[in-house]
This record gives sequence, structure tokens and C-alpha cells, in this order.
Amino acid sequence: MTPLPDVSEAEVAAERPPREVGTYSSGTCTDGSSAGTEERSGCAAAPEHPVLAPEGPVRPDAAGLPGSAARPRRKVARVIALGMLVVVLGLVVVLAGSPSALQRQAQSPLVGKTAPPLAGTTITGAHYSLASFRGHFVFVDFFASWCVPCQESEPYLETFVRQHAYPGGARLVGVIFSDTVGAVTQFLSPWVGLYPVLPDPSSTIALDWGVGNPAEIYLVDPQGEVMAKVDGAVTTKNLDAMLTRARHAGA
Repeated sequence: MTPLPDVSEAEVAAERPPREVGTYSSGTCTDGSSAGTEERSGCAAAPEHPVLAPEGPVRPDAAGLPGSAARPRRKVARVIALGMLVVVLGLVVVLAGSPSALQRQAQSPLVGKTAPPLAGTTITGAHYSLASFRGHFVFVDFFASWCVPCQESEPYLETFVRQHAYPGGARLVGVIFSDTVGAVTQFLSPWVGLYPVLPDPSSTIALDWGVGNPAEIYLVDPQGEVMAKVDGAVTTKNLDAMLTRARHAGA
């Protein structure tokens, strides 16, 4: 007898016909008898209505996944997008409802009242008195060299002083808050002397003005009344806008 060739299982599987699925009614048995609807040993059933199982993969949808798997992901994506929209709308509402700069200024207890006394010897040795500047708008700046908002504001303050150096222009005076004259002198260099700066070693001035932490800037009108207060860093544009509002309010 001629031996059968050695065939691997993979080769056998590759040659198998497509699996047939369906209802089997009859077939032929190896013993020659006819097979009924029940299976018999040694019988090869013949399909009455064969249905071939699909050989290729399930067609994916546009997302690259079967439709049944992609639909839940699309739903999750819509939920996430809706959630982000709600958060953004909430932020808009909060910002719209927050007090404006003018409203924040009006909350200071000094606004609308006569400015507390402010006088002393500047870091350059000159005498300064706020009362001597009646007829001018004066910004009183409480600052320190270690204060980050103060560091951001300083270039703009210097520009503001130069732009308003004309007769009758607005003025600026600085008050040192919890800092040394040496540190402030180095911080302001080379613009030391551009505008008066008063030391406040005992924090007496800060207490009189109710200053808790720099940077805080107060605007005093030509009659000596506090008109506005701003916390944090400012720009030249901010100060000019405050002046414009103050002039309109006093007109």
C-alpha cells in the first residue's frame, strides 16, 4: 500500500470547503441506508437549504469600528461635547456677573471721602505733602520691590509720569509697603527721583489708608477726595481710563 503523504493540519484546514449551516433532511450512510432527520453514526448529511457563513470581516462604519461598537462611542463623544459647552457657558455667566473695575473701586471704604494725611521725607531727601497738590489728580501707589504686580506695573507708571509732566497734569506718589529703602532704590533705578517715594517703616501710612497688601493704587481728585482704588497690576491705559472717568464724574 502506498503511504499517504504527510499533510499538515494548516493545509487540511485550507482545503476544507466553507462551513455549511442549515436544515438537514436526508443523506446517505456508509452502510447504504437512508438517513432521516436524526443523526446516525457514519452518515453524511446533505443540506436541504445550505447557508454559507460569511468568510470576510464585518464591514466597519466610518469610525473604523463595527456599527454596534461605534454607536456607543459616538454617544459618549456627544455627551462630552455637551458637558464642555455647559462649562463654557457657565464661565461666561460668572464673568458677566462679576463686578466691573468701577464697581470694585466703589467697594473701598475710602472712596468718596477725604484722603487720609500723607506727608514725609522722600527717599531722595525732599519733603512731600499730598495737601500741597490740591488742584491735581494724584495717584497714590502702595508698592514693594518684592511684589510681582508692582514689578509688572512699574514701567507703565514711569511712562504715565512722563506723559503727564505738563503743568496741571496728574501726579504720582509712591509709598513703600513692608520693604527697605535700599531694596526699593535698586528696584526703581535708574528712575529714582522721577516721582516722589515715601518710606513707611512703621506702616503708619498703610494703616491710615487701609492697605492690606500691594499693589494698591488710589486716585485722589483735585479737591483731596478719594475717587477710586485699584488692586493689582495696572498699565498706562488703565490709569488714563481712570482719569477720564474721574473727570466725567466731577464735571
